[in-house]
Amino acid sequence: MKRDMASLSRSSVKVGITHAGDGDGETVEHAVLNEFGTEHIPARPFMRRTADTHEKDTYRIARASVASMLVGRLSVDGVLEQMGSFYRGWMRGMLNTSKSWAVPNAPRTLEMKKGDKPLFDTGDVERSINYEKVRR
Repeated sequence: MKRDMASLSRSSVKVGITHAGDGDGETVEHAVLNEFGTEHIPARPFMRRTADTHEKDTYRIARASVASMLVGRLSVDGVLEQMGSFYRGWMRGMLNTSKSWAVPNAPRTLEMKKGDKPLFDTGDVERSINYEKVRR
């Protein structure tokens, strides 16, 4: 138990845009520009909104996962996998509900897109949301 707790205390999970979709960095750039906004693009902070919306859920899942680890039902890797998987799902869900909370797309943008959902066109940003376990 002590060894697992020590290992867990040196570990974390990073969730976000972990790869560039088509490999040229466009997906990462698109996500960042929308998260923070620019002179011509309003901020649509799906990452910050996920953190704010699911803060209590994150603590609840973390407590339950660690409790499962302490009784032998989860390993340290299992705790990290569970946290990453839940958070990735919440962030992807935030993108999928963007029409209900994000600034709508401009008419010019709508002409170029396949649909009218802000933050969503080809699905590259959603597919690029993933997590990685970090062990120190």
